[in-house]
Formats: sequence, C-alpha cells, structure tokens
Amino acid sequence: GGARGDRLKEIEREAQIRNEAPVVRSFQPDGLGKPLKSGLVVDDPNVVVAAVKRAEKGKAVIIRLFESTGHKRTVRLTESAWGLRKGINLNGFEIKTLVWDRKRRRLSETDLMEGLGPRGKRK
Repeated sequence: GGARGDRLKEIEREAQIRNEAPVVRSFQPDGLGKPLKSGLVVDDPNVVVAAVKRAEKGKAVIIRLFESTGHKRTVRLTESAWGLRKGINLNGFEIKTLVWDRKRRRLSETDLMEGLGPRGKRK
C-alpha cells in the first residue's frame, strides 16, 4: 500500500506506453450493424497482455500474460467473440503463455517456446 505501492502498480504500464510504438488499425464501421463485442480483456490493470498471436505451428492463438507488480494474483481473461472466460493464476512477475484452441474451444498453458524444440519441432 501507500504511495510507493500505488506507484509500482502504474510503472509497467507507463513503461510500455513510453517504449512501444503504437499500433494503429483503421476501422470505420457504418453504424448500421450490430455493436461489436470487446476483444481480449484481462480484469486487472497490473497484468499486461504482452502478446496475442497465431501459434508458430497450427492455427491456435497464443496469449502471453505478464504480472507486473510482483504479487500473486488471479485474473479473469475474457474474449466474448470466442466465448472465452477463464480465471488465470499468476505468481509475482510471472510470464504465462496460454494456447487458445479455437476449434476445441480450450485454453491450456504452454512454455515460452510454445512446446517447440530447438529445431522448431514439437517436443
């Protein structure tokens, strides 16, 4: 708690904003269709969504989370278009790599190398 604790909660996000170039996507809906559902959401601002990308092998989606304050916590990860709602446990400063299998609608954990060995083949 206190001022130091509050400051530590903000420092990762501020560093990310300062050090990463923004990504801009042009999107101009006509306003006549259905409202869009939100994308990938983590319910705690101290957990950073560090990556969302296609898996190196296959068609799954890789989601990488980073706990930025050094405190163990549980967050809720949601992606309404995929029907994904899952509680995720993270240790302090943990980087967690998750695999979303869209076909099976299943979320599982993997390592940073996505289960690939040194030559890009599955272990």
